[in-house]
Amino acid sequence: MQSLPDLSQLSHAQKDEIIRMLWARLQELTPQMKALQERIEQLEGRLAQNSKNSSKPPSSDGYGKVDQTVSHQGPTHCSACQLELHQHQVAETRQVLELPELVEKLA
Repeated sequence: MQSLPDLSQLSHAQKDEIIRMLWARLQELTPQMKALQERIEQLEGRLAQNSKNSSKPPSSDGYGKVDQTVSHQGPTHCSACQLELHQHQVAETRQVLELPELVEKLA
């Protein structure tokens, strides 16, 4: 890519020629840019699809499912003698529940 010439040294005709070249290049690049923007939007739309907003099966959602994390603070005092607990730790435990939603059955 060439550097910008010293515009103070150019004649009006030379400046006009540069403007015409830039205008022609802009006319070439504008449709390409619009096509690329449309393609980006299309690809981003495809990335945003999941089983809730498309006909994709739930198994295709991957590991991006919504998780709920509940933090529990451990006890600060002993439940038997009521003394304050120092340096106590709560071990990390995990539980996964995958239950279907309840559906009322009409008799």
